[in-house]
Amino acid sequence: DLFRLAADVVGTIPTTGPMQQRLDAWRLDGGIVEIRHADLRMGKFSLAGEGTLALDRELQPEGAFTARIQGFKDTIDRLADAGYVERRNGAIAKAALGLMAKTPAGGGPAELKVSLTMQDRWLSVGPFRLIRLMPVPW
Repeated sequence: DLFRLAADVVGTIPTTGPMQQRLDAWRLDGGIVEIRHADLRMGKFSLAGEGTLALDRELQPEGAFTARIQGFKDTIDRLADAGYVERRNGAIAKAALGLMAKTPAGGGPAELKVSLTMQDRWLSVGPFRLIRLMPVPW
């Protein structure tokens, strides 16, 4: 329904040579993407947050973010139905994250304030490894 992103690329990406070499040079020089604000809304699901994104040695995305999420239980179910999340892991994550969620002061759906991390091609929500990410083919 909605996706907004405000971000800054830190560091200079070389303009010549194969893409992989250019990205690796940027990575080695401390290149990162600072996400000042991200806002994603799809049906009942919403995510807003900020964080930092970089590339690992294999040029795969890695990062750490803080996020406010609503509608996560239905989303985890849909990801499990599609085979992206193991049912057992999804059930555990829903139960634990549900305990962490709080109803906003003005009412409305429960909101979860949590860290999101991407590392070694895994997306983790809080302490839960949730989704194995596809490799980015540069």
